Amino acid sequence: MIKLVSTRIVTDNVPTLAKFYEAITQLQSVGCSDHYVEIETSVGILAICSCESVKHFNFGAAVARANRSMII
Repeated sequence: MIKLVSTRIVTDNVPTLAKFYEAITQLQSVGCSDHYVEIETSVGILAICSCESVKHFNFGAAVARANRSMII
């Protein structure tokens, strides 16, 4: 069985998407709210990052609002 330990969603608006997933999971996100946050669950971490952070650290790895908006 494969268990995904970390999944990252790339977005143009980290605070808005973080609030959405906080409401769904009932968990608080931690991190720099404008560029990167994590929501730690009992089975893994959901990370949400800005397009700017992807361009800086992993250029071209993901694109927001596309079928290339997640890093697993």
